[in-house]
Amino acid sequence: MASTGARSILDYLTIKNPDLDYYNEDNATQTTGHSWRAPVYLQPWREFEFDQIMRIFDGKLKTEILRPRTDLPFVQPPLENYQRKDNSEETTKFILSRWTFAMVSRALKAVETTLNPAFFVPSSLANSGSPSTTTESAAKVDERLKERAQPERECKIQQQERNRTKLKKGGGLRPDGAAIILDKPPPDSHAATSSGRTSANKPPLPDNRLPHDIKPGCKWHSSILESYVDKSSGKWLVGKSRSNLAKPIRQIYSYCLEHKARYGCIITSKEILIVRIKPYKTPRKDSKKPSSDASREEDELLQALHDHGLMEYKSIPWSAHGDGKDPTYHKELTVNLTLWILHVLAGNNHKVGWDYLPLHKETLRKRDIPGPALSVASSFTEATNSFSESEQNFLGNLQEADTLHLSFASNRSLNSTGSRKRRNAVPDAFKEEGRPRTRRRVAEEKAGNAANHTRLGIEGVLREHV
Repeated sequence: MASTGARSILDYLTIKNPDLDYYNEDNATQTTGHSWRAPVYLQPWREFEFDQIMRIFDGKLKTEILRPRTDLPFVQPPLENYQRKDNSEETTKFILSRWTFAMVSRALKAVETTLNPAFFVPSSLANSGSPSTTTESAAKVDERLKERAQPERECKIQQQERNRTKLKKGGGLRPDGAAIILDKPPPDSHAATSSGRTSANKPPLPDNRLPHDIKPGCKWHSSILESYVDKSSGKWLVGKSRSNLAKPIRQIYSYCLEHKARYGCIITSKEILIVRIKPYKTPRKDSKKPSSDASREEDELLQALHDHGLMEYKSIPWSAHGDGKDPTYHKELTVNLTLWILHVLAGNNHKVGWDYLPLHKETLRKRDIPGPALSVASSFTEATNSFSESEQNFLGNLQEADTLHLSFASNRSLNSTGSRKRRNAVPDAFKEEGRPRTRRRVAEEKAGNAANHTRLGIEGVLREHV
C-alpha cells in the first residue's frame, strides 16, 4: 500500500485485506432466535460471477468501476498488528468498521448520482420491518390466510413465543447493519418509528434494503453448508437445519423475510456470504389467475417463502485480492467489491418477489430527489427552460449556493395549475422586503430546504461511520 490512493473503484476495492489472527475458535456458540425461519432449499448463486456483473445496467456499472478517479484514498492509518486480532463479534465489528465499511462507503459515495446505491448504516437508522411481516410467530402468515376459513386457538407455547418477541425493542428483528437510500423525499404525513409506529416528532426511517449480519470469523464459516445440505436436491440433511452452526443461515433468512428484502449478507473476518431469497416454486402453475388483491398477493408470497423458500448464496473469501498492477484484467471478486456491488443492486431493486430477471437485465431506478447541484446541472437547465427570467435567476442563485435539492414532481404540479398570469399573482403575504415571491418560489424554497435537511442529516451520520 505504498500509494495513498486508488486509480479506480476496481483498484480500490480489490486491494489486499489486512492479515488477521484468529483466536478462541473452539467456542462456536451461535446467537439463538426461537422465531427464526430456515429456507427449505439452498443453492449456490451461480449467476453472481464477475463477467455477468460487468454487464449490469447495460455495462454502466463496468464503466463506473473502471472510471479513472482521484478521490479514493486508502484507509489511513492502516490497522496495526494489535488491531488485527479476531476473537469475538466485538473485534470483528471493529475490524470491519475500520476497513471494509469505510472503504465500501467511500466507493458508494463516488457513484451516488450515477448508480443510485444504498448506503450502509447502523440498523437503528432503518425501519425494523413492518409488523405485518415480522417472523415473531412461525405460523403468522398461515394464520392471516386461514383466519377467514376457521380461526385457530393459540397453544400455550405459541403465546409464550409471541410474548417474548413483543418484548424486543421495536417489536421486530434487528440486524447488525442496514442499507438505505438517501434520495427519498421527506414524507407529508406522520412519521413511522423503527418499530413501525407513527410519531409526529420523528422523521420516518427508510426501508432496510439489505440486512447485514456480522459473525466472528473464528466461530463460523459457510463451508458447513457442504456437509449440511444435499447437493442434488438443495434440501437440508435430516436435523441439520436446527443445528447450532445453521443458526446464522436461519437468522439472515429471517431478516430478509422481516424486511421483504431479496438480498442479505453475512460478513465475517474470513468471508462474506451474500444471499438472495425467493420461493422455490412459482405461483399458480395450474389454470388459476393471480389475485387482484395486492395484500393477499403479498400474503401468498410470504407464505410461499415460509413453506418452500429458496436461498441462493455465494461466498467470497477474505483472502481474495487483486495484484495491484492492472485492474483492467482483474476478474476475481473480493469481499469489498462484492459488498459494494450488492449495495448498488439493493439501491435500485430490493423487494422480494416470486422470481427475478437475470442480473444483466437489472435496471436503474429513477432518483426521487436529484443529487448534488453540480451533478445535475444539465437536468436542472432542462427543467427550468419554461421559467421566467426572474425565476431562472432566483434558481441560479440557489444552484451557486449548492442548495439545489428540488422536487421536480412539485414543479410539474405547479406548472399544470392555472395560467401563467394566475401563477405569478403575488399576494401581499408573499412579499418580503419589497421583493415579490411567487407561489412557485415559495414551493421551490420549501422543497429545497426539506430535501437539504433530510440529506444533510443522514449524510452526517454516514460521515461518522466512514
